[in-house]
Amino acid sequence: MAEKGNNILNNRVVLVGAGGHAKVIFDVLQNLKASEFSFFDDHVQTFKGVDYLGTVSDLLNQEQSFFDHAQLVIAIGNNQVRKDVVEKLSKFDVHYMTIISPSAVVSLSAVIGEGSVVMPNAVLNADCKIGKHCIINTSSIIEHDDSIQDYVHISPGVALAGNVSIYEGTHVGIGACCIQGITIGKWSTIGAGAAVVTNISERALALGIPAVEKGESL
Repeated sequence: MAEKGNNILNNRVVLVGAGGHAKVIFDVLQNLKASEFSFFDDHVQTFKGVDYLGTVSDLLNQEQSFFDHAQLVIAIGNNQVRKDVVEKLSKFDVHYMTIISPSAVVSLSAVIGEGSVVMPNAVLNADCKIGKHCIINTSSIIEHDDSIQDYVHISPGVALAGNVSIYEGTHVGIGACCIQGITIGKWSTIGAGAAVVTNISERALALGIPAVEKGESL
């Protein structure tokens, strides 16, 4: 179980990624009083005045001693890319931060896996389970007994009723909602504003009100 008081350790914070998702994570970390940052990114070398340490390839070429004194955040919004980076880092003993915004409301019985991020004003209710390296984005609602597997992205404003199961790698688009008891298969995409009232297959693209499968996930 992740608790708000345990978000920040004494080691430096290393961000992997410096895009828009990283900006929001950076703001949350500042609200949590983190102060020592550095980052890796394949495309940009300037981010919020933070020290640039190189590309992801440079990160993978570090010695274990680097990871012994750092806590990593995979600050990448794309679920597949986030998973790929974590798998490449599996040769190291890495400490991944679990980040919970101070404005999030998290039940004492909620379980949150390592490396996951809970953004401002999100609500996680009783006995929900969040996997590793998930994104629970701004003002989303995860109701009682929901099960969110690894590498899932729940976009801003999503509302999941109770006893919903969302499998690995799925992206639930902004403002979507889901009735109770639904199962959404792995690596699926739920479109923005969709209303999910039936189970969704693996690797499906589901759009509309009610949500209907329209082919394979993007």
